[in-house]
Order: sequence, then C-alpha cells, then structure tokens
Amino acid sequence: MTDRKKRAAVIYSSIGTGHKTAAYALCEWFSKVNVDTICLDALAYVNPIIRGIYARSYLEMVRKAPQIWGYFYESTDSPEASIGFLAGLHELTVKLNARKLLKVLADFSPDVIIFTHFFAASAVSQEYKGKAPIFLVNTDFLSHVFHRDQEVYDGWFIASEEALLQYEADGIDVKKVHIS
Repeated sequence: MTDRKKRAAVIYSSIGTGHKTAAYALCEWFSKVNVDTICLDALAYVNPIIRGIYARSYLEMVRKAPQIWGYFYESTDSPEASIGFLAGLHELTVKLNARKLLKVLADFSPDVIIFTHFFAASAVSQEYKGKAPIFLVNTDFLSHVFHRDQEVYDGWFIASEEALLQYEADGIDVKKVHIS
C-alpha cells in the first residue's frame, strides 16, 4: 500500500482579484511543500446568471456607489444578520448551486479545505465537516460576521489584531485564529 500525498482544496470566489490571488499563492506554497492542490473558483460552478449577478453587483457597487456598499456591509455585519433574509437568500443560492463544486471536491478527496471567500463555504461544510478541516483565510484587515461562522470553519487566518478582537468578541477560541 502506498501513501498518497496530502491534498488541499483551495476555494475562492472571482469577486475582485484579492481572493483569487490569495488562493493561487496558497496553492503555489502547497505545491512547494509536496501537497497536491486544487484551486477552485466557487462561482465557476454556479448558474451563469447567479455568477453574473453576484460578481457584477459587488464590483458595480464598489465602483459607482461605495457608500451603498458600505451601508450594505455594515448593516449585515452582526450576528443577527447572519440568520436574516440576505443570509437565507445566500444560503439557498449556494445550496441550489453547489452540487457541481461538491462533485469536484468528492473526486479530489481533500485532506484540508481552505476558503479565501465565504461563498459556498456553508454548503461545503455541510458535506465535509468532521471529514476534513475547513479554514478561512480572510483577505481583509477586518472581519465580517460571515467570516466568523463557527458552524462552518475549524480555524481562521487573519491579517490584524483588530480582526482578532472581532473573533474574540464573538466567543471564538482565539487559539483557532492565526494572525498571518
């Protein structure tokens, strides 16, 4: 019996370029330490209409109406918002569109799953929680409530002490949160 190399699935969403850049950097690092990797754009596996709406609405708001994006971001950054209408809509959208992504993951059989954006993380977690650790690499200096879901992630990599305080305020064990 031969030991197979460890496998890491790194999942991003093609919203802006930071999430993808971080994902590809992680895949490059994993390959240097002899870990098989697969780098997946979660949005590539959803209905093209949903993908277009999701990606374009973010980019257009940031470019043309950053104050609206700021309001939207702030108004959804609370524990109550994570169970509200928008969270439910997001959850339903992902669940209906995650089958193809889950099939690719099943074929790859990862030992660890790392997200650089939260899209599809909840659906993947429902399938892989307890089978493979799931991490979020937060590409922002602060954290949004959707990044801090203890039901989804086993650990986090963050960029700042301020973000660590947000995790701590949510009651997350800071031993699971790594400033990198």
